Amino acid sequence: MSNSLRGKNFDWYDISKIKYTNFNCKNPNCKKKEYYKSDEHAVNNDRLSYINVNYSGKYIVIKTPPMTMPFKINNRSGSFTMNLQFTNYIEDEEMNNFYNFIKNLQISQVQHIGLDETTIDRYCDQIWRDKEKKYDPNLSVKVPFRYNKFECEAYNQDGDLINLLNINPFSKMQCDIYVDQIWLFNDSFICKWKVNKIQLL
Repeated sequence: MSNSLRGKNFDWYDISKIKYTNFNCKNPNCKKKEYYKSDEHAVNNDRLSYINVNYSGKYIVIKTPPMTMPFKINNRSGSFTMNLQFTNYIEDEEMNNFYNFIKNLQISQVQHIGLDETTIDRYCDQIWRDKEKKYDPNLSVKVPFRYNKFECEAYNQDGDLINLLNINPFSKMQCDIYVDQIWLFNDSFICKWKVNKIQLL
């Protein structure tokens, strides 16, 4: 089976070495936005627009373990998302380690922003679970779509390109996912994982 993925394994990254850089918007009312670096604490910064996330000068790109996509890719008003399930994450050591990596990365982001137990609800957790906790948790991943096309490629087991929207629920796959920025939107801090390659297994 051909595999086109180029991301690093998650354990290649040392979370303590991830760097965060805050950027303010010079004039939010201008059509063409200009941004500048800010040392002001993110949680108290009214002019903050986004926080750059990088590792050794590059954004973080991870090759996921083999995971299941329990639902089809979802389209809400032109915004496409997918879910990757942490299947059997309690017993499966690799999946458990990956789950904890994502959790610890989110904790690192919360600490940089300066949120505490009274303001933590301003951070949008990208790990979600059904209320009854009947099923394993899922990671919410954005499928980038701009200029009427996906900025993501999907391959079948033979290495051929396929249509993302034809991927069936419960398909098994590995993905290259990346994170580059934390955005402040409607007073909430949002750090979306994005996918740029999908390899069906």
